[in-house]
Amino acid sequence: MVKNITVSYGKGRLPTLTLDQEQKLKDMWAHFLNYCGSLPPNLKTTVSTLTQHSADTKQKKNGSSWFGRGKVEVIEDTPEMEFAAFKEAIKELPGDQVLKVTLQMVRFDHPDSLMLRFLRARKWNVKNALIMIGKTIHWRVTEGHPDKLLQTGEIGAIENKYDDFMLQLRSGKGYIYGYDLNGRPVVHIHSDLHNPKAQELKSVQDFTIYLLETGRLLLKDPVDTATVFFDLSKFGLSNMDYGVVKFLIACFEGYYPETLGLMIIHKAPWVFSGIWNIIKNWMDPFVAQKIVFTKSYEDLLKYFPPEYIEKEHGGSDDYQYKYIEPPAGESAKINDNATREKIFLQQEELQQEFIEATIEWIKSSDKNTNQTSQARKNEISARSADLYWISDEYVRARSMIDRTGVLESFNKLHSTWVVSEPK
Repeated sequence: MVKNITVSYGKGRLPTLTLDQEQKLKDMWAHFLNYCGSLPPNLKTTVSTLTQHSADTKQKKNGSSWFGRGKVEVIEDTPEMEFAAFKEAIKELPGDQVLKVTLQMVRFDHPDSLMLRFLRARKWNVKNALIMIGKTIHWRVTEGHPDKLLQTGEIGAIENKYDDFMLQLRSGKGYIYGYDLNGRPVVHIHSDLHNPKAQELKSVQDFTIYLLETGRLLLKDPVDTATVFFDLSKFGLSNMDYGVVKFLIACFEGYYPETLGLMIIHKAPWVFSGIWNIIKNWMDPFVAQKIVFTKSYEDLLKYFPPEYIEKEHGGSDDYQYKYIEPPAGESAKINDNATREKIFLQQEELQQEFIEATIEWIKSSDKNTNQTSQARKNEISARSADLYWISDEYVRARSMIDRTGVLESFNKLHSTWVVSEPK
């Protein structure tokens, strides 16, 4: 394993926020906590005065000027509009449920980092970011059920005879292995191993969610995105599944924003050009710009260390995926409800501490108080991350990244990183 990779924080992350970006983060938190009922009852102020609101604007053209040129009318997203948009997007789920789902969604991340993903994805428009996270939370509760997928895991799928889901894992069509030159974990997709008629779409969607959620366990700031490597060297039209592609786009653009760092499409055959002309029109340009096409070993060297380029593509990696069945008793702690509940109560206490620190941070009107409040948030977040890893065996059934040592190897990799100072 290559060591001493130099990594750095990208723009719009906690250490690199501009004053305006930090204010938008405060605005977003204020609306979120207000909806959840977490603002103190004795705080006699509205969200619009609690935050020093930096309103998002959009331009509307009015074509009625004397000289035939449209006047530009500035339309402001007021705090009231932002809050109403969030309330509509989340479909009025109870505030306590929203907090619980968000706690599960954060896992070991800094809660600010989660909010920032949505703000960056919506180009720092608070209203649009609130709509996006509201829809994501609602999706996690009513459709995606990622936390249930992780808790049930592979052993649960076997016991429940969810054969279509296990087919995805056993086929080798998608797995996590290795990292790129930027330290990002790599999700390998072998499209030739996919038969659209072999399973229901729902099972492939569940498998996609499962890959994304387990892949998140390999991320650690400042590396907060993954690379997806599509091997199309043996792809044929019979492998094409537009339903899966649409869902994957929905995940990267909506449910898991700012998770995709790079997508490599390798050795696409000529028949793929027509397919690509269709697919690219479904994609947000911001996501589409993260996609590159490669054809040769030399192309791949721009993105991967040679030891993580497969031999069939010219590299030295002889790794071959083979699914390892879960051994008996591997996930025994999943059934320890008492311990899980005890840890969850501790997590809720830390979440409340973080909320209190966040309110002080939102209210801060001077640099010193602002920095002190942020430092307290960071310290609480670090304790929460430690507690998550204690809880991991009680909330997540063991998976291939545990059995193959991938998770352990990434933890070792993180310890060798050289983190450059933010500019």
